[in-house]
Amino acid sequence: MNKDKPRLGRGLASLLGEAAVHTEDTPQHGESSVGQSIETSEHHKTETATRLIPINRVDPNPYQPRTRVSEEELEKLVESIRQYGVIQPIVVRLREGRYQLIAGQRRLEAARKLNINAIPAVIRDATEQELIEIALVENIHREDLNCVDRALAYKKYQDTFNLTTEGIAERLGQDRTTVTNYLRLLSLPEQIIELLRANRLSMGHARAIAGLENSEEQIKLAFRVVQQGLSVRQTEQIVAHSKSPKTTKKAVEKNPNILDLEQQMTRALSTKVQILPSRKKDSGKVVIEYYSLDDFDRILEHICGSEREEL
Repeated sequence: MNKDKPRLGRGLASLLGEAAVHTEDTPQHGESSVGQSIETSEHHKTETATRLIPINRVDPNPYQPRTRVSEEELEKLVESIRQYGVIQPIVVRLREGRYQLIAGQRRLEAARKLNINAIPAVIRDATEQELIEIALVENIHREDLNCVDRALAYKKYQDTFNLTTEGIAERLGQDRTTVTNYLRLLSLPEQIIELLRANRLSMGHARAIAGLENSEEQIKLAFRVVQQGLSVRQTEQIVAHSKSPKTTKKAVEKNPNILDLEQQMTRALSTKVQILPSRKKDSGKVVIEYYSLDDFDRILEHICGSEREEL
């Protein structure tokens, strides 16, 4: 990837500009005090000043990836705002005489809980694509974003703007393997997705479980992981040893060193790998599974690297 190419994942500053980090505690030269309400209009462009806007005129970001906000975290923010006010402004754009949120969902929700009438905001221009990109980047850099919400956000972004997995990764400054792994979560059965939403399963567990082809086996293993408190490595081992009835006998007879190599390769390539020794000494084959064309492309890139030739 060209290092000179702008990458949106480098931080919100690259998306929102310096306006996003100004607060009412540090007004810019010529900026009005946040104690005054300032009228706005459709003629406003991107602004660096922090303004007070009516909170009842702020509509949600339709591309907000976070579907659930922790009540505990929200209450902490409410208490902070109660004591110190809204320190960092939200970011909005003008839309048909109202404001549409770009960034700052939790601050907005906390302010509403306190029945605050006006909230500090920075007004800027943003296209539909920028709206979803900013919402994604703002939340991706927070560790508490649920992996399912993140996967759904990637999928919505992909479908809305007809992007490839590589296109998503380049625009958001993410590793393509990371994006692919999140999108693969959405192919899992709904029961497993709900376990992920509830944080009863981790992303690592889900990646391992996705190596099973049968959905019933995936569900069975997911609940076994939850009930027995299995680690990610233990889950990977179960998946690696899981074979079809025709190959079960061969799997049992495999050298433990070969099984260990299978697990290493499975982790390295983020997909199921089998090493199948043949009867001829020092020979055999390696079977690498893929689950979509994007997945195949990702594996090919991982193996070939800079030596890969475009077809």
